[in-house]
Amino acid sequence: MNKKLVYLSTEWKEEAEKRLRQELTSEKLRGLSSSVTNVHLNCPGGKKKFIYSKYEKGELVDFLVGEGEPIKAEFLISGEYDTFVSIFKAELSTKEAFSSGKIKVKGNMIKALKLVPVASAVNRILGSIKTNYENCIKW
Repeated sequence: MNKKLVYLSTEWKEEAEKRLRQELTSEKLRGLSSSVTNVHLNCPGGKKKFIYSKYEKGELVDFLVGEGEPIKAEFLISGEYDTFVSIFKAELSTKEAFSSGKIKVKGNMIKALKLVPVASAVNRILGSIKTNYENCIKW
């Protein structure tokens, strides 16, 4: 795939889901059962958008991209659109974003800390997609 996909578009979502299913093996997920919603604030056009993922017994069972009210999940991670873009471009680590207050996490913090390696793997996979972040999909 040589073409850059527009971030959060249907094509980007399909590519992201395909890669997550291929690369996040049940061994890497260690039987994980959880759900996460990343809420992107102040997206181009001023809207709030989200990425939702759900895992059951080490398998990705749901992956959605949407706008408006985020889907309830075990963990809610919120931050500015530009912060998530910096994380996916590997300009900022998830750990740095959290410790500097650029992202906020709601949920069981003890479990969240155990999931940092999984979050880092997800971010690496999503960041590997050739993406046009400047023209985020406008619904």
